[in-house]
Amino acid sequence: MNAVEFGTLFQFIRNGMNIKQDKSGNGLPITRIETISDATVDAARVGYADLKEGDCQHWLLEQGDILFSHINSVEHIGKCAVYRGSPEKLVHGMNLLCLRCDSSKLMPEFAKYLIRGPEFRARLSNFINKAVNQASVSIGNLKTITVRLPPLAEQRRIAKIMDRTEALRAKRRACSPNLTASPNPSSSISSVIRITTQCPFRASPLVICARESRLAMWGRWRRNTSNLESLFFVL
Repeated sequence: MNAVEFGTLFQFIRNGMNIKQDKSGNGLPITRIETISDATVDAARVGYADLKEGDCQHWLLEQGDILFSHINSVEHIGKCAVYRGSPEKLVHGMNLLCLRCDSSKLMPEFAKYLIRGPEFRARLSNFINKAVNQASVSIGNLKTITVRLPPLAEQRRIAKIMDRTEALRAKRRACSPNLTASPNPSSSISSVIRITTQCPFRASPLVICARESRLAMWGRWRRNTSNLESLFFVL
């Protein structure tokens, strides 16, 4: 894997359109900090400013853009979500960064797990500026963070692992409502990167076990319906 600076993986990293927002529902929706509060793009948590497409063409999100929280409480700095085209037209507003991947280097679905991973978050924490009511990280410092990047084919493979694991966690929580969500659902991304890129048994199907909402071991796909602590799947 290559070690590269985070900023080199994107066409741009920028802040959004600076315009006063309201809740009128008039015009195109505009992102707010709370738009990605649950790590997805929530079309119900947006603002408005009576904008028409011609007013904000430069600020319209494209599918695959990553929204990144850089001004927030400390624990929420670095929260991110991938825009997948819903709502169809969404304006990039202030107080979230837009990261547009260079498709020759980085997949958005892999990038979100990379950003949520412990190694990235540890490095990010060194650049967080703490104030009385909020914290922030600058674009300049964000760009300098060093990350380990596998080839695109491995990124795709890892993203599939993590997507399926998160889907299993969601099902597990739905079956057991009293379970609490993991505070860092992507805490095993570094382990997955190491295993998938260094495993010598490339011909064998790679398998992940999600146990206690964490990746723990390799195995065949099973689900023990009498024990929701163990969930397995095959790549």
